[in-house]
Amino acid sequence: MPGMTREEIVDAVGDRNVIERKGDVLLPKSAPNPSDEFPVYLVLVPDSGGLAKVAGLGPIIECGGTGAFRARRKCQIQRSAHSR
Repeated sequence: MPGMTREEIVDAVGDRNVIERKGDVLLPKSAPNPSDEFPVYLVLVPDSGGLAKVAGLGPIIECGGTGAFRARRKCQIQRSAHSR
């Protein structure tokens, strides 16, 4: 089952909220349910199958050698996003 088409995504966020379109990538001003952790979002929408990925980009989170802080913070962000 294919994901949302590029047109469906643009309709959902609004055409004026799409900053840039380059190939398979859309750069929206914001996500529908944004997190404060990610000031920039990229949406990958290949013609062949619809929505493939939404990536939130933000500052680097420093952590120890085990990556424990990074994993804990990722869980906090995911819980926050799902609770909206």
